[in-house]
Amino acid sequence: MNYKRIIAAPLLVFVVVSTVYLAVAKHNPPKDTSNQAAPVCRAGQACNPDQPAAEAPVGTTIAYYFHRTARCWTCRALESNAREAIQRDLAHELAKGRVTIQAVNVEEPGNRHYIERYQLVGPSLVLSYRQDGKEVRWKNLDKIWALIRNPAEYQAYVAAEVRSFMDGKS
Repeated sequence: MNYKRIIAAPLLVFVVVSTVYLAVAKHNPPKDTSNQAAPVCRAGQACNPDQPAAEAPVGTTIAYYFHRTARCWTCRALESNAREAIQRDLAHELAKGRVTIQAVNVEEPGNRHYIERYQLVGPSLVLSYRQDGKEVRWKNLDKIWALIRNPAEYQAYVAAEVRSFMDGKS
């Protein structure tokens, strides 16, 4: 028996099928159904992802969750855990409009500028402090990927970082 042919045939089929799948997926990207309901930015108000950040209230910290169109389980968990931490631990600040959270798909044409502005290399949680319609400072929460397997620790980190950032300590 020729083992090379036995192994080569299934590998060739796999490569051909994968190539066809990727070509079709590139021209027909899957629709992101995770955000069917509008995300809550402030208590009781719907978040408008198309709204320019410059329209945020004076002295507002915006927690941006930047993602791509195709999102894996981990990417979705990064957003949902950050949202849960902010909504639970910073409810008072949300109600006052001192903090908002917004998911942004960086693959949409109007959002690509964020990649360069915040030096994004993948899904990220970035805090932006805006005053008088201008960004004063920002911070990328770079430990989110290391903590995602422990939701309680991840959420504690996010809440603490947002509080510290809002207080001007980081």
